[in-house]
Amino acid sequence: MADDYTREMADALRLEPFTQGGSNRLVKVLAISDGVPVSVGGYVVQEKFLVGCTPPEIEKRLGLPLNSLALGCRILGLRRQPGPSEVSYELTTKYPDGIAHTILSDQRYPPGNKAFVHQWRLTGRIAAMLLCQLSAADRYQSRPW
Repeated sequence: MADDYTREMADALRLEPFTQGGSNRLVKVLAISDGVPVSVGGYVVQEKFLVGCTPPEIEKRLGLPLNSLALGCRILGLRRQPGPSEVSYELTTKYPDGIAHTILSDQRYPPGNKAFVHQWRLTGRIAAMLLCQLSAADRYQSRPW
């Protein structure tokens, strides 16, 4: 019971740095081959960390599998903010899966090349909308919605 109370208090007091609109909104990056889902789960980042980057640069910045964005990518925005129980902070992309990268880590996911790209993991699925689709040479620009 005390653990539930402690978690609820921590959730109520935390201030997430993401917003519903603007460059602090959470976005999901998907490879072109992944299609356009109506909802997303897994890892998300703030849009501001992608602005000005090409898909290959995004791949390196986020620590995605090598050449996974070679043909381009889709950027999806969440249709609503995740609630406290729907998201967990997972440090930065320098720490895949929220832990230090070691020889025992999943080698498909190298550490991101920028220590300051914060990441969150959605614990379930949240409705999303396509913000844009980029070819391999396109640079991402923030999209209003």
